[in-house]
Amino acid sequence: MKSTPGKAVDLKAVTAPNRAAAAEYYPAQYWYSMVKLPAANLFPGTGPNGNGMSQLMTDRGVWFRT
Repeated sequence: MKSTPGKAVDLKAVTAPNRAAAAEYYPAQYWYSMVKLPAANLFPGTGPNGNGMSQLMTDRGVWFRT
């Protein structure tokens, strides 16, 4: 839609038809803000025979950066 400065435009918002389409509409920061960190008591990871989290995950910061 083209317009000129100062002209009112009537924009209509629509819901994305699916998640893939929504991913194209919203910036990465939007999706990144929805990440849920694992609970602090799950760190450090104890592996598949423990809490299921990799032993390389020593704290939430490592998990988040990975």
